[in-house]
Formats: sequence, structure tokens, C-alpha cells
Amino acid sequence: IATFFVDPLNHVDIKCPKCGFVKTINASGYKYIKNVFNVRCKCGHTFQGVFNFKRSCFKQVKLDGEVANTGDSDSDMISVHMLSMEGIGFRTMHRTGINEGDILDITFTLDNARKTEISRKVKVTSIQNNNVGARFHNRPPYDPDLGFYLMP
Repeated sequence: IATFFVDPLNHVDIKCPKCGFVKTINASGYKYIKNVFNVRCKCGHTFQGVFNFKRSCFKQVKLDGEVANTGDSDSDMISVHMLSMEGIGFRTMHRTGINEGDILDITFTLDNARKTEISRKVKVTSIQNNNVGARFHNRPPYDPDLGFYLMP
């Protein structure tokens, strides 16, 4: 069963596990569907999915940073565009060798008064072109820097 993460604007990318085709839909009409549903791709493959309307606070941002595969000395510049306590959305500038499931080292600087640098490991959950979605891997249970930054 595939889990489809809905962003704060109620958009969700549904990706076929067989052919990789991605379709973005508005999921606002599906907010109350809690059950597993069937998806039929244009390639003919049928698979099951469930929507995840994240409860955490997302913040749309524009932050600079770097990303590298864990253990790799080569890094790539990124632009972070979405941030929450659980995960991050960013765009890579050059790197194409990132795959779903990869564990990456990511560093970015908050645009707060202290210019706080955040360094984390992330697990890639989605990729579309150079846009990458990832969840923080082994995140600390309490993170005051990120928590205060994300407060409305």
C-alpha cells in the first residue's frame, strides 16, 4: 500500500510504482477518506494507496543549503522550499543520483536572527525532477531551533 503525502495546499503526487508516472491532484475532496483506495495508472497497473494529511506545521521557505549522500564527500547546493518538524522539501541544483529511500546528509541555514545552521540526516520519500521530499531520519525528540522557527 502506497502512502501519498498531501502538502499544505492539498496537492498530492500519485506515483505509479511500476512505470514511475506521476500525476498531481488536488486532494481537498478526499480529506475524510481514511480507507485504502485503488489507483489505476495509464500504463494499466492497479495499486492501492492511502492519503496522509500531515498534522504537523509546514512552512514555505527559501533557504540555501547543501546535500550529500551519507559517506560521500561530494555535495550539491540545494534550495529548501518547505520545512516541518518531520521533514523537508528541497530542489537540487545539479545532482541526479538521488533515489527514493536514500539516506542523505543535509545542511541548511535558517533565516532567523541567529542564522542557525541545521544539519540532519534525511530519508528520501519522493523525487520529481530536481524536487526532493524527505523525512528527517532519527530526528531528535525535541528541537528548539527548528520548533521556534516554525512557530506561526
